[in-house]
Amino acid sequence: MTSGSDDDQLPTWNELLLAAISDLAAAEARLSDAGDRLNSDRRPVDDELSNREEIAQAEVWLLIRSAKAAIDDAKNRLWGAQR
Repeated sequence: MTSGSDDDQLPTWNELLLAAISDLAAAEARLSDAGDRLNSDRRPVDDELSNREEIAQAEVWLLIRSAKAAIDDAKNRLWGAQR
């Protein structure tokens, strides 16, 4: 068993939970950034994506949406576990 002074240095469950939610929100934002990059203007301006590139872009967007949904689920579960 640790002494009381050692325990005072440890974060509470809610502090850990809020930090984890913040980290998950940051990950979600980074996924949005990645999706935005795939949708950005590029050069040359009149350049069209090949069929292979369009398929990859569409698949990655689906994966990003799935990942963001999983992150939202994780955040909701953590919010529900607050003390």
